[in-house]
Amino acid sequence: MRTILTETAVLLIIAIAGITCLPQPFDGDQALFALGAEEWTNGSVYFRDFQDLKPPGIYLFYLVGGQLFGFDEKGIHLFELLWNLVFAWTVLRISAGWFDSPGFRCAAPLATCGVYYCIADTWHLTQIEWIVGLPLLTSLALLCPLQQKSGRSYLPYIAAGILGGLIGLFKPLYGILPALFWVCSMLTLPVNGLKHRFRLAVEYGVAFAFGVLIPLALAAAYFRDQQALAAAIRTMFIDPPAVLAQKTDGYGMLVQGVRWFFNMYGPLIPLTFAGTIFTIRHDRSGFGLSLIVWTVAGFLLILIQRMWWEYHYLLILSPMGLLSVRTLDRAFAFFGTLETSWCRRRNRITAFCTCLLLFSTWPVLTLHRVAVLSQFGFAWSPEDTLRYQQRQHPEYAAAEQETRFLHNPETVDDSLYVFGNPIYYHFANRCQAIPQQGWSIKVYLPDQWSEIVSQLKTNQPGHIFVANNKHEQLQKVSAETLNLLSTSYSMTSQSVHGTWYRRKAITPDPEFH
Repeated sequence: MRTILTETAVLLIIAIAGITCLPQPFDGDQALFALGAEEWTNGSVYFRDFQDLKPPGIYLFYLVGGQLFGFDEKGIHLFELLWNLVFAWTVLRISAGWFDSPGFRCAAPLATCGVYYCIADTWHLTQIEWIVGLPLLTSLALLCPLQQKSGRSYLPYIAAGILGGLIGLFKPLYGILPALFWVCSMLTLPVNGLKHRFRLAVEYGVAFAFGVLIPLALAAAYFRDQQALAAAIRTMFIDPPAVLAQKTDGYGMLVQGVRWFFNMYGPLIPLTFAGTIFTIRHDRSGFGLSLIVWTVAGFLLILIQRMWWEYHYLLILSPMGLLSVRTLDRAFAFFGTLETSWCRRRNRITAFCTCLLLFSTWPVLTLHRVAVLSQFGFAWSPEDTLRYQQRQHPEYAAAEQETRFLHNPETVDDSLYVFGNPIYYHFANRCQAIPQQGWSIKVYLPDQWSEIVSQLKTNQPGHIFVANNKHEQLQKVSAETLNLLSTSYSMTSQSVHGTWYRRKAITPDPEFH
């Protein structure tokens, strides 16, 4: 009974922390995902009518969340909160046999989902790297259960493969991790004889691969039916290596990301290292080995992407949190075996571990968010929500101000295209005028720039907004786009946020009079 109450309290703490994030504004990525998912809902097809550099998984996530709770910030973040509560419950169930103390087992969700809600800001919420944590952990548990059973069926491997395929739909590169979990499973199978192990590896490998193909085949069939399969294959498998080969953001972004990693993950880093050493020495299960592989391989995957954005490090938060709690659990058990009177008083050790977890920056970050929320009526009404969002993200105020004229009767039917934050479409109450988006232009390939110019010429948006930072990028990478703006559009206004262009009136050909 006490364990059930403790688990409920843990889930309640995570829920409260998540509720404080519901009104958080979208950054450009999240605004783009919500925009694309809503257009998908309204009849457009991803890759065909709305194009991005990301695989379809994240758009499917936003599509489901938007359908259930709305495509605004609170709706998407509420869906993510439910996802994270399922994640936390999964951590409790999966790790039940890995910790000696029930108290530390209950602390595991706090070290994963709880820490996430403490450190995640506008830029980090609802990103791929965190969302895939739930299917990754579930696939790990299916492949490397803590309780090894003889005569295991193929179903866990098929199910793990299905989850691996789903992860591939979020980002193919991360599909490597379930494959590594499968390797760990094969290395730790409780069987004797190399020949027997090899035979089982082949059988389970076929089952795992079969599972991987199921979601990929369904996605391929859907996009083929919608005449978008070629674009899907190019976006998921062909363009990423070409994008990585381009000039990166430089080592300044790497330094910034690593600094954020050490600042936010500080208490977890030494605990993860100690948990790794203990697991290698004393833990023969594939579960612990897979957590180590997830941490190390995940960090390497972050580095080879060469973007080095802060939210990428969320990929390894879950295994680091579990390994850290494992360290505290083993330390608690060790000190409890010592014969001195001081060490027998476990409450002191418990207090020490509690202080180690609590006296960090994590609760302070959450309390600061709550304090800011309280200044805006906890963002309860739409008006307070907007004021809070404008306080948290200055571009919200800019977008609201810049798009006011689009609500006038004479411009209400004009189409819009934005080289900048997609949140402008939300405030303008517009869809994107052409399929190719104008947010991630920094990493566009030459053929994608050709597509943008062609689509702009064909669709002729009534208004084009170019954010100041995007104008600098256009000057570097697409003179043809600037030439189109200067010949087919007139500059109507300019501010500290960007420049507005309006399509020139088309002069009728005299031959048709």
